[in-house]
Amino acid sequence: MTCRQAKECGAHVRKGERGNLVVCANTITTTEEQDDGSEEERTIPFLKGLFNVEQIEGLPEHFHAKPGPVIDLAERIEHAEAFFAASGADVRHGGNRAFYCGGSDHVQMPHFEAFHSPEACYATLAHELGAAFLCADLALTPEPGEDHAACIQGWLKVLKDDKRAADFLQGLQPVVEEEPRQAVA
Repeated sequence: MTCRQAKECGAHVRKGERGNLVVCANTITTTEEQDDGSEEERTIPFLKGLFNVEQIEGLPEHFHAKPGPVIDLAERIEHAEAFFAASGADVRHGGNRAFYCGGSDHVQMPHFEAFHSPEACYATLAHELGAAFLCADLALTPEPGEDHAACIQGWLKVLKDDKRAADFLQGLQPVVEEEPRQAVA
């Protein structure tokens, strides 16, 4: 929303926040007086600086309403949870898309309950940490997204030169010692 829209709701943009420039498919029409005294209508295209509701303080609660959960938190997959926890990765939850942020070295993920299945959640997290290699190892079936093709193209070159990413994450996992087997008499 714009600063004016926030103000109309009795709210204000948080100090220091910067808006995002958005090209609006709209125009304003003004009437200007010409030198000869006649009036002429002029149509002007415009751009607006918009702010996310997270950048605005004092908005009514319905602006911050989150969609209801798609899946139940109880549907978490224990071995996948343990695997990602053991990686030590900084995984932050919120927003509506998943990505790796190199600047702060963290993975951003939507909340678990926003996914339509537990597998989709873990496959997305695996994608951000090493994609297909981890999904195969965890017996998860990844679901392709619109942006996956472009992302995979970029990673193909990297993986041709260095196949150690998934091995690295596997190396972070705790060692499970097998019980000695008893001889059967």
